[in-house]
Amino acid sequence: MTMWNLAALFFIIAVILLILSYYKKDTTLTLQEEVEQTSLDLYQENVQIKKRLDQIEKKLDLQTLTDTEGHTLLPGTINRVIALYTEGQTETEISEALDLREEDITHTIEDYIDKGSN
Repeated sequence: MTMWNLAALFFIIAVILLILSYYKKDTTLTLQEEVEQTSLDLYQENVQIKKRLDQIEKKLDLQTLTDTEGHTLLPGTINRVIALYTEGQTETEISEALDLREEDITHTIEDYIDKGSN
C-alpha cells in the first residue's frame, strides 16, 4: 500500500509543478528583447562611427580605396603596397606580406599607375 501512496504523492507533486509552471514568468522573452535592443544599439553605434570616420576622411582629404569586400584600405596600407611594388615584389608576395587579397593588391597598383599617368 505504501507503494501506491508514494505514486499518488509523486503524481500530486507533478500536477502542482505543472500548474505552477504556467504561472511562472517567462524570462526568455525579456532576455530576447534585451538581446534585440543591444543588437540595435550596436548597429546604430556602428553607423554613427562610420559617419564620423567619413567626415574625418573628408576633412583630412585622405586618399582611400575600397577593396573587393567593401573594406576601406587606409593610406598607410596603400603606401606599403606601392612601396613593395616599386621594390619589385610581385602581387602574390605583397598579398602574402600584408595579408590582403591579391585582387585588392592589383586594384591598388592599377589605381597608382593610372594616377601616375595622369
